[in-house]
Amino acid sequence: MTQPSTKPPSYDIEEILTRLPDLTQLFERDGHTPKKFGGGWFVRCPFHEDGSPSCHIHNERGKFHCYGCGAKGDAIDYYQKTRDLSFQDTLVELAHIAGVGPTCDTSQPVTRASKSAAPPTVVAPLIGPALEKWQAACQSLLADGAEIERIAAWRGIEPGAVAFAAARGLIGSYPYWGVTREAFLVEMPTSDSGMLPVSVHVRLAPGSKGNEASEKKASWRYDPPGCGAWPWVVGDLATARHIFVVEGQWDALALISMMGWHVVFPPTIAVAGLRGAASVQKLLAHPINPEAYIFAIADADAAGEKWFEEKGLLAMLGDRLRKRQRLHAFWPNSPGSDLNDMVKSGSFTRNHMLALLLPRL
Repeated sequence: MTQPSTKPPSYDIEEILTRLPDLTQLFERDGHTPKKFGGGWFVRCPFHEDGSPSCHIHNERGKFHCYGCGAKGDAIDYYQKTRDLSFQDTLVELAHIAGVGPTCDTSQPVTRASKSAAPPTVVAPLIGPALEKWQAACQSLLADGAEIERIAAWRGIEPGAVAFAAARGLIGSYPYWGVTREAFLVEMPTSDSGMLPVSVHVRLAPGSKGNEASEKKASWRYDPPGCGAWPWVVGDLATARHIFVVEGQWDALALISMMGWHVVFPPTIAVAGLRGAASVQKLLAHPINPEAYIFAIADADAAGEKWFEEKGLLAMLGDRLRKRQRLHAFWPNSPGSDLNDMVKSGSFTRNHMLALLLPRL
C-alpha cells in the first residue's frame, strides 16, 4: 500500500503576493491604522515601541520599511515576523487569505532566496514629531478655506489644486520661526522606488522674519537642512508615460491646475518641479520610465534656456532620449516669465499646452 506523502505543499510565492490585499490592508487586519502621506503610507511600527508613525508602507511595491528600528520586507516578512511562524506555515496562511492553492509539484518545499541588503539611506527621514508637525501643517491648510483661496488667487491657480496638494501631504501652512508660512514637502526616492519624506521647503516672504534684508524677493529654507534639492514630484516617475519637468514647485502646481489634473490625476502622468540647478541631478536619481515622453518647460529668460540646454536636463538626458524623439523642451514667449506667471496671466492655457503636446505624441 502506498503511503501518503508527508512532504509540505509547494506554493507559487509570486501568485500569493499578487493576489493578497494591499499591504496597508494586512496592517489594518491586525488593528493598525495606516495614514496616507506624500508618496506612501505611514503606521506605528509593530516591531518596536513606536511613539509616532515611523513605518513606511509602499503599496505599489508591496514593501514596508521602518525608519525607527530598521524592520523591512514584504507581506510574507510582515506576516511571519508578527506571528512568529515558520516560512512554510506563513505561506499556508497567506495562501488561504489570497485564495491560492498549492502547486501540483510538492517534491520540494518552498524556500526563499536571500536578498542583498538595500543601500543605506544617507538622508535622515522625516519621522516622529517632525513628521507629525508637517502632517498637522497640511491638515491646517486643508481645513482653512480662506487660506486656500488666498494662495490660489495669489498664484493664479484653482483653489482645488491647492486642496489637492494639501490632501496628498505635499503643501501645508507650516510654522517656522514663529510665523506660519507656505511650505512644500521634500521627498527622495528609496531603494524600492518608493518616496520618503526627508524635509520641508519653507517660503520666507520678502521682509518676513529670517528674510528681513529683502523687501522684494522671497527666500527658501529647508527644515531640517541638509536634505538636498530633491524635486517636488506628483505621480510616479517610474511608470508614467508622460513626464512634465518645470523649474519650480509653484510652476508644477500651476501646471496641474491649468490641465485640470487636480480633479482626477491621471496615472500615466508625473510632474516634477525642480528646486534649482542641483535638482536636475536629483531628478535623474529617481527611477524614470525609459519609455516616457518628457516635456521640459523652462523659465523664459536667458538663464533658464542656458540652464536647461547647456548645464541641465537636456544635456543630461538629450543623448539618451532626444534621438528617440522622447524629450522636448519649451520656453515661454513672454520675457522674464515662468510657467506660473503665464498661467496666472492667461497667456498660456490648456489649449496651448495641448497644441504643443499632440504633434509630439
